[in-house]
Amino acid sequence: MTEQIQDIDVVEGQSRMIEPIKMGSLLPQTSQDVVVIATSIANQLAKIIDEQQLFTIISGKKYVYVEGWTTLGAMLGITPKEKYVKKTEDNDYEAYVDLIRNSDGMVIGGASSIVSGDEPHWKNRPRYARRSMSVTRATGKAFRLLLSWIMQLAGYEPTPAEEMPIEGEYRESPQPSKAKSRDEAPEHDYSVRPYAPDVLKDALNKRATGKYASYKGTEKQRNLLGALLSEYFQDDDKRHTVQLWLMGAASTKDMEGGMVKASLDWLASKPDEGGAYLIDDMARQELSSVLPEALKAEGQETLI
Repeated sequence: MTEQIQDIDVVEGQSRMIEPIKMGSLLPQTSQDVVVIATSIANQLAKIIDEQQLFTIISGKKYVYVEGWTTLGAMLGITPKEKYVKKTEDNDYEAYVDLIRNSDGMVIGGASSIVSGDEPHWKNRPRYARRSMSVTRATGKAFRLLLSWIMQLAGYEPTPAEEMPIEGEYRESPQPSKAKSRDEAPEHDYSVRPYAPDVLKDALNKRATGKYASYKGTEKQRNLLGALLSEYFQDDDKRHTVQLWLMGAASTKDMEGGMVKASLDWLASKPDEGGAYLIDDMARQELSSVLPEALKAEGQETLI
């Protein structure tokens, strides 16, 4: 028989059995143990979130992306599990996520969330992207309802970043950056082309935040960049997906000026005899491998 009683407490000469408090897969004995263990976890969690940059700053406060919340869950032996996703008559995507305790498979929490069909940032996005984001928001909300107190112990706000609107739109989870180690491979060799998608993305970011950091992209340049990408992809959803992953914004209107300039330097060849700009042949080769990576980043494993 599995013994659930972990200790004996002696009070005024009498003994009584103490049943442990279950917090994920951890078994603290008393309420004081809960605080001690949670504080230790919060300190470890803060190091991970800071090193991996799993947060964003809004009005001077730190809000953690869902990757940080799922990290906290993993530390406590808790796994999120999608229960359902449905599309409503209002063109919303509603998802519900359960929180499962790994030690016994028990559901110990959960929450629902939606991506509304009228949200400016999401209404024109592909269905799979809206579906995926509804699950992301539900996951963050479920962990918030259960574990926001530990996140606050770690020094962060109790609301997931994906639930925070910025200028009328909601934030997306970024791909977390990897911490560098002493044994890490050297930086990319930008002299060898065609670039792999991650090398191309890194090269554009370096130029946009370095050489062109103070550059202001003109409306004409933004329109040219959008036109070139539209000519290549022939599909606005695919173009926006690539722009978001590769250049940091789904719309050229929202891109930093430095990124507009860096992207045009890479993408556009010299104008032809009629003065029209075309996509550089090498850039075409590199674009062919970018879309699959951008789709994976949004949770889509294969092209549709």
